[in-house]
Amino acid sequence: MVSRQVLIVLFISLMPAISSATTWNVFEDGSGDAPTIQAAADSSAQGDTVLVAAGTYYENIYLLEKGITLVSEAGPELTILDGSSTPGAAVHFEAVENATIEGFTIQNGSEDYDHGIVIDGHDLSIKNNILTNNHTISGGGGLSFVGSGTVEGNYFVSNEAISGGAALIFYTGHDAIPSVRNNVFINNRAELEGGAIFLNLDEVVVENNLFINNSAPEGGAIYCKSAYAIRQNTFYGNRTEGGAISFRAATQPFVEGNIIAGTIDGFAVKCIAVGGYTPEPQIRCNDFWDNDAGIWYEYGCNPAWWPGNFEADPLFCDPEDGDFHLAGNSPCAPGNHPYEYACGLIGAFEMGCVPVPVSQSMSWGSLKSLYGGGKKR
Repeated sequence: MVSRQVLIVLFISLMPAISSATTWNVFEDGSGDAPTIQAAADSSAQGDTVLVAAGTYYENIYLLEKGITLVSEAGPELTILDGSSTPGAAVHFEAVENATIEGFTIQNGSEDYDHGIVIDGHDLSIKNNILTNNHTISGGGGLSFVGSGTVEGNYFVSNEAISGGAALIFYTGHDAIPSVRNNVFINNRAELEGGAIFLNLDEVVVENNLFINNSAPEGGAIYCKSAYAIRQNTFYGNRTEGGAISFRAATQPFVEGNIIAGTIDGFAVKCIAVGGYTPEPQIRCNDFWDNDAGIWYEYGCNPAWWPGNFEADPLFCDPEDGDFHLAGNSPCAPGNHPYEYACGLIGAFEMGCVPVPVSQSMSWGSLKSLYGGGKKR
């Protein structure tokens, strides 16, 4: 049995490692432990925290091979990182491990290959930020994320890129599959594909997000060259000539429990064959409603192959004012499935208002009859 004295010695020996992390305080007026955020980042060590007080900071922050926590004290509405002072990403963390960026409005990363955030490494966390008005001629206007970790609780608003107007998510086979959860994507635009998100290679989980009014020729909301699961998201009013979600060859993700509604000009889902290979997403328990070009396009994207899909008004509480909770009588609420499949909650939001009048729903037989001319070629 280990003696009490040995345990005490072990505890004391660990104390320096436990308490060695430093917090660097930064204030808008240049007071604090460092005059700028960049100076604090330069002075920091692995595991340190840079705590930023409320204010607007015109900086382009760069950090190499040091995983720190960059966090605001007062939240994103009061703490702004503006990258417009010089060309470059507003925040660029390169080859870092256990790094966090939390609680900022990050805006005006622009010019050529610049973005709001560029980050690559292991165990990354981007959470509770507002990324807005960032532009790039490459991929990921608001965020270029390469590696493993989480993107959670952020608002992506009015960002632009060639691909992935709001975000490019690129997983390179590290320890944990990255996840994109509980984010809101509004009015982001891509010139080619992925108005909100471009998912590139390997696996990622995309769940419980809201996509509104994003646009791209392919993948008005999501362009998918990868993905393990796209589940329980709400898509509304995204614009595309292709699909609100477009799948490229060799992808076989699970597409489950989503509401895809009001797609302007395009389809709900589209499969893009390349080199003789066709995507075959597993599409289950989704509600497709009022999509201009129909539900699906091209072999591989037929929801009739999989159980639980239907077309009915999801009965949002007040979508015009941004309330995408479900009415009590919504077919997307648990237990209300029109064909009694045990799908559980469909979409990103639970019930939030009393029952509302029901638009005419379409039977599954009528829905399948639409899979003829005009829905594929």
